[in-house]
Amino acid sequence: MSTTNPTPAADPVLLERLAKFIGAGADRPGFMARHPISHAVIGQMTDAVGDRNPIYTDEAFARTTVHKGLVAPPLWLFSWLMPGIQPEAEQPQLEDGTAYFELLPTGQRRNPTDRRTLRDEVNDVLEAQGYASPAVTDMTYTYLRYLRPGETPRFSSWVVNDIIGPKRTKLGEGFFVTISLNVFVDDEPVATIRQRYLRFKAVASQAGDAGAAAVAQPGSGSATPAPQPQLRLAPAPGRTRETLRFDQVKAGDALAPLVVKITPTLVIAGALASQDYQDVHHDYQYIARRGHPDVFMNMMTSSGLLGRYLTDWTGPDAIVREHVLRLTRPNYPGDTMRLTGTVRSVELTDDGRGLVAVDLLGVNSLGTHTDSSIVVQLPTH
Repeated sequence: MSTTNPTPAADPVLLERLAKFIGAGADRPGFMARHPISHAVIGQMTDAVGDRNPIYTDEAFARTTVHKGLVAPPLWLFSWLMPGIQPEAEQPQLEDGTAYFELLPTGQRRNPTDRRTLRDEVNDVLEAQGYASPAVTDMTYTYLRYLRPGETPRFSSWVVNDIIGPKRTKLGEGFFVTISLNVFVDDEPVATIRQRYLRFKAVASQAGDAGAAAVAQPGSGSATPAPQPQLRLAPAPGRTRETLRFDQVKAGDALAPLVVKITPTLVIAGALASQDYQDVHHDYQYIARRGHPDVFMNMMTSSGLLGRYLTDWTGPDAIVREHVLRLTRPNYPGDTMRLTGTVRSVELTDDGRGLVAVDLLGVNSLGTHTDSSIVVQLPTH
């Protein structure tokens, strides 16, 4: 385990316990998605980010494309392995014996026993030492094919690739954990996922609830709120049905920008569509204890916005092959994010595929929210 020059003092007992997780997981059983991929959930995903790509919702049109039928939005892939929200296995009762029910979000309760993974075990060890708050920093997806409605993905066990820490971050002292797994439909491999996340001691938990104020606020650095964009009404755009050809793209091409208003509705709708019931994305009563001034956008909604932005440009016959998501500053409600993109490279492979690498940047009032990249395959004729 890498612990070179950690700023905070390292607990040798904790480091020894964490070291045992490195490389573990490959021999463990995997798990199934909780439910088959459904049209309803795909509709929630695309509605949340305004994605009008017809390959997700228009079956007749999707059959005419390279996809040969409806598919699930690839950049929401992580959503299908989320456990959703379920009540506790044991039902508490009041002192007088009256039945009692309280549905707590993920982050305030343990996952059901049959859904617990090696990742949960790592988090248990860290949480016991006060590293209880989560933040995803990097995701890397490789796609062999898109998932389809009606399929139930199967996931290998998480493998722990690395644990680095303790490190001092703007959110608080924490450990960076890198994990990976493979995605299957039956025995067919369809994708790989690699995730790097931070488990940290929130500023509020280290310096009292007032410490949450030390976390940067949207529009901070100015005594006045961030200026709001001036809007004019225009007809809603139709569904994108034309696709760029590979020979129409060259390195250096710029995508037209997209400005996204970050609202509580967007943050919460994206979290619910992706089955992400982590409290930091919706629970206003709990958020200060997590070291944030407000609920913030989850990584799957950020990915979904990038996917919508990219395919608004490419059109429906494009195929996403790889997606690298890097997250830095949060998207808080009340802010806006400006998405821009630049073609980094184009490549015609030996087997005739036209691959285009696009760098994508999302900037809000705090700075860079995401600095990501997508490799997409475009038709060559």
